[in-house]
Amino acid sequence: MAAQFKDLIDDIPSVYSRHLNGIFASTFIVRQALKYGKYDLVCYFGHGKPDRWKDAFGYVIGERHATLFAKSTIVFSFACESLESLGPAAVNAGAAAFIGNARPVYHVGTTRPVNVARAFRSVWFNEVVNLLRGIPVAETVAFAKAQWADLANQLGGDDAACARYNGQWHGYVGDGTARLPPVVAPDGSNLDWNAIPEVG
Repeated sequence: MAAQFKDLIDDIPSVYSRHLNGIFASTFIVRQALKYGKYDLVCYFGHGKPDRWKDAFGYVIGERHATLFAKSTIVFSFACESLESLGPAAVNAGAAAFIGNARPVYHVGTTRPVNVARAFRSVWFNEVVNLLRGIPVAETVAFAKAQWADLANQLGGDDAACARYNGQWHGYVGDGTARLPPVVAPDGSNLDWNAIPEVG
């Protein structure tokens, strides 16, 4: 999935985006970026607990840091359980909406076939693309939940159970009508996110 999202991010002129990964996604740098930047969309891909995003050392962002989301429009959290209490804290602090899972995210273990792993990743990828297209949060999440249900019907055994589980516990808090503004290029034109194909 990292490669898919890197391709997506690379389509955004650097003047409009800031992506942190590896050593540049340290707790300090992430907090500073949120504190001093203003972002229409914050995407986090990592580990989580109900009240925080976490790394090997503990907190990256926790409920106690929720004010850091005050200048964010939409937060997309690919992290276990973070919708449960970090999401509401972010919205209470000023974020328009927070998308995530209220339970652990079941994704791709080493035993899953490549096609199943790709199908799982495609749901999250398509969800971010839909946000970039300006589709409202509630509609974006509903579409993702429908994709999880479709996957559960197509797959069998544990793969179907995981897809069903992901869809069941995926959701959002905050304003379901929130949407991202168009990204305007230096020449005044809007970037065409509809040109990005869905993955399936």
